[in-house]
Amino acid sequence: NFTDEADRTETQTERLAQSDRLVAELQRMDVLIIGAPIYNFGIPASLKAWIDMIARAQKTFRYTQNGPEGLLKGKKAYVVIASGGVEVDSQYDFATPYLRQALSFVGITDIDVIAADQLTKDEQGAIIKGSFGECLRHPFSGVAMAYKHGVPPEVMHIIATHSHEGEKVQRSIESIIFQPFFSIKCKTHSLPLCI
Repeated sequence: NFTDEADRTETQTERLAQSDRLVAELQRMDVLIIGAPIYNFGIPASLKAWIDMIARAQKTFRYTQNGPEGLLKGKKAYVVIASGGVEVDSQYDFATPYLRQALSFVGITDIDVIAADQLTKDEQGAIIKGSFGECLRHPFSGVAMAYKHGVPPEVMHIIATHSHEGEKVQRSIESIIFQPFFSIKCKTHSLPLCI
């Protein structure tokens, strides 16, 4: 990554090919949706690997006399965080602040966090259990949660499409809308989305 593109060997170019594709995707898009569960107080390994692939000096950030500067400015991010027991932005949630920091580092500072947290707890904070004493997943609709938080209709359509909502298939919380991540490209929130 630190070798100038013109000076890279064929092997270096091949090793950076996936990262180059992911960075190019981010540079083209206007809206980024990240859906992530809180796993062991943090983010899934696949999302961490994606962040490692897109945090590229001279491509998504650069060092200046005043410190690092993100280069992916003018983009919107929706971060949808799901958890069974951990409250989003509590002292036990390391996922949400990490994602805010990682996105801000590359220049994406317009970030809305949508919390779908403590989904295995009832109103009194007790774990919801089934008839056999097993912990249950809380019924959850990704589109309903997105609508509640004012997410644009085009984004709600993407959530519904990717989550296969309405198929009457029992899924865990994470599989409903919390795919590791995906990005979308659109001109404005009011125009049809281009994938």
